[in-house]
Amino acid sequence: MINNEQILSHTVTKSERLFDYLKDELIVSLRLTNDLIRNSNLLVNLKAVKKNIKLNVDDLITINFEDETHNYELQDIPLDIIYESDDLLIINKVPNILVHPTESHLKGTIANGVAFYFNKKGLKRKIRFVNRLDMDTSGILIVAKNAYSHQFVAKQFDEDFIVKKYLAIIDGKLKDQAGTIEDSIIRNEEAKYEVSDSGKRSKTVFKVIKEYDSYSLVECELKSGRTHQIRVHLASIGGYILGDSFYNKHSELINRQALHSHELTFVEPRTYSKKTIICELPNDMKRLL
Repeated sequence: MINNEQILSHTVTKSERLFDYLKDELIVSLRLTNDLIRNSNLLVNLKAVKKNIKLNVDDLITINFEDETHNYELQDIPLDIIYESDDLLIINKVPNILVHPTESHLKGTIANGVAFYFNKKGLKRKIRFVNRLDMDTSGILIVAKNAYSHQFVAKQFDEDFIVKKYLAIIDGKLKDQAGTIEDSIIRNEEAKYEVSDSGKRSKTVFKVIKEYDSYSLVECELKSGRTHQIRVHLASIGGYILGDSFYNKHSELINRQALHSHELTFVEPRTYSKKTIICELPNDMKRLL
């Protein structure tokens, strides 16, 4: 398989129908397959295919990633890039910055910075965020460089296959040094999230890393991906995150919620190798400790 930001090239290893092979071996969805065929970007032995043909061993599959456009304004915003491949750009997101623009905040976002970076590289791509972080949350943020890699990694998030670990500083101390919270989560009428039997299945595994006089450093591993999951689950056992003005209160010690995406383990597109990304605590949380 050739690694290239413009193409994906793969040699067939078993005889199978094209659509089945793409779904099973390359993890390409039927929707993406149809899009590739419609735009003549799916080739077998360098010839564009238009239907579900039978593949033979050693046939060459080529997927072309055509140039794309986006609507983000280019801004030279510093990006702390901790990993980059032909398919992925992984950033250490600093706190207090939005991932992408909103109606009231059109500039100064990570998306604007990525747009500038792609343009500088001559890479004409949409900006595809695989995961999301709240404005006040820092840490690992994954950007896919093409539709294939976005789908490949997003599926791992959807199926809770990815190992996701966060570090949080909470007010006070927890009753237990480690445990598992499996309370379902629902959004209430105040637009906050809370534990409820009628909510969506949620699971967080936590352990206390270190206790201090008035707060504790806690590691949380997400076994599901619900909005505000860590903040809600920790609050449900008395572990309110320091500086979380939404579920706790403002803090004079830190000007945001002390929550950081610390570690991600996933399978990379194309190579199918397991990759672990570790992102150190940002300076504001280090100062507290």
